Amino acid sequence: TGTKTETFTIAVPLPTITSFTPTSAVTGATVTLTGTNFTGATAVSFGGTAATSFNVVSATSITAVVAAGTSGNVSVTTPGGTAVLAGFTFIPAPVITSFSPASGPVGSLVTITGTNLGTPTAFTIGGTAAIVISNTGTSLVGMVMPGSATGTISLTTAGGSATSTGTFTLS
Repeated sequence: TGTKTETFTIAVPLPTITSFTPTSAVTGATVTLTGTNFTGATAVSFGGTAATSFNVVSATSITAVVAAGTSGNVSVTTPGGTAVLAGFTFIPAPVITSFSPASGPVGSLVTITGTNLGTPTAFTIGGTAAIVISNTGTSLVGMVMPGSATGTISLTTAGGSATSTGTFTLS
């Protein structure tokens, strides 16, 4: 009787990503990845930030939830390796850090500072729609309009909504 030692290797195919939709998204959005060999996926990331969660729908489809992240490559890791496809754009939520002055009459100009102030789809001062006079993305100047009342300042962009922690006082 003899003993024979052999090595048996199972090749696990490398995954590929052929597309993903949408190509830009906010925190909490679901992105569908299409490709090959997704079975057994262990990780999905957007711009280097791990997805909040993901579901391998089939060997050719994954749905993944975007975490707060960055733009860049989409990647899928499986036992066969990691697939990467460029072109993802992360849309960050706006943040209001401060505003001045803290009070004023109708017609006053209020400067709001923060990040990702973008192009507001909605903008209110004291609960009433305000007019954007200028916007750099980190500094937005708005006009207090008739009908405004004492209250917070809020705005909504493609990335989400932000509300001031302080209250603007209508005087």
